[in-house]
Amino acid sequence: MGILGGECKISKTKRGVMLELTRKSDEEKLTKMKDLGGRKVKVARDTYLNTLRGVINHTDLRGSKEEEFVECIPGVKSARRIEIKRGDERIKKNTYVLTFDSPTPPSEVKAGYPPNKVRPYVPHRCTVLGVIGLGTDEIDAERT
Repeated sequence: MGILGGECKISKTKRGVMLELTRKSDEEKLTKMKDLGGRKVKVARDTYLNTLRGVINHTDLRGSKEEEFVECIPGVKSARRIEIKRGDERIKKNTYVLTFDSPTPPSEVKAGYPPNKVRPYVPHRCTVLGVIGLGTDEIDAERT
């Protein structure tokens, strides 16, 4: 059967070869590999493909700091607060973009009370407000 026990999809990329694995145990075996067929290899997780960003917001989060999300919520690699600009003033919103160290985010996170639902982060630039990362429902609410 070889080194891997589960299914594996192999594709060539500009940086080398990408293996898409279905089992965590296969990943652990591969990361320990130093050579393959007498050739030295470097095995690493793709940081872009193995992370996902999600959005949370609630009025209780208004005073929260970005570092608190990374420290207190398991699986969060980074957090960024959404800001809008009105004239010369920058207004901090109660909306945060969280980067999870998993290709699938949790359905909710416990940051304050009640638990906050995690919505998909869709990056785009709003031409009306000049804000990055807001959903269309939030843009409509801001305009009214």
